[in-house]
Amino acid sequence: MRQTAMRSVLLNRVAGTVAALVLSGCAATPKPGISMSAYSDARDALDTGDYAGAVSRYGSLLPQAGDDRIGIAVRLELAHALLRAHEPERALTVARDLEALDLDPATYANVKLVAAVAEHERAERAVASNSPYDEARVLARDALRSMDAIVRGHPQYDPEDVLIPRIREVRETLAELEIAQLRLELQKSTNSSAATRAAYIEREFSDTVAAADALELLRRARSAR
Repeated sequence: MRQTAMRSVLLNRVAGTVAALVLSGCAATPKPGISMSAYSDARDALDTGDYAGAVSRYGSLLPQAGDDRIGIAVRLELAHALLRAHEPERALTVARDLEALDLDPATYANVKLVAAVAEHERAERAVASNSPYDEARVLARDALRSMDAIVRGHPQYDPEDVLIPRIREVRETLAELEIAQLRLELQKSTNSSAATRAAYIEREFSDTVAAADALELLRRARSAR
């Protein structure tokens, strides 16, 4: 519940960052084929929290959306609506397509931020749905790598520090995945593997509660034998 609430707050902060771009971009006259009333309906749905409606409305505009300012704004707003509608995979696809365009620095920063958040949401969804360890671990590590790249190399992409608490959260997620594997190894009495994994958890996730938990689990298993 705490993590879900936190991610909701962070998504609101992403919304504020994206809004700064699209509000300026939307002053442009839509290209022929994009109905201003249809665009306004999509934007109203997004602004009022009707994310499923926004996804549907923006989606209907995609065939007419080019690579001009309004077309890019439509796709970026769609990616945000998809995030809020709990469809991170689709949001990531839209963001990745935008990354391939020749974008101005502000737009590129927003696209990278949305993509990183979408990767994190995708990873958390995989963990919540009990995806296999290898799959969940790869997605979580990919999300961590993307967010770290922004925070360490391009902090200007994240002026509201949206990603810092997400990085802490995904590290906790990765540590918890390792703890689950450690429990399985202890149940199977594979002590050497368990000891190796416990040392890995302590070394790589020393800033999480899992580090102490790993050593305690190992200690209890050894004392029980």
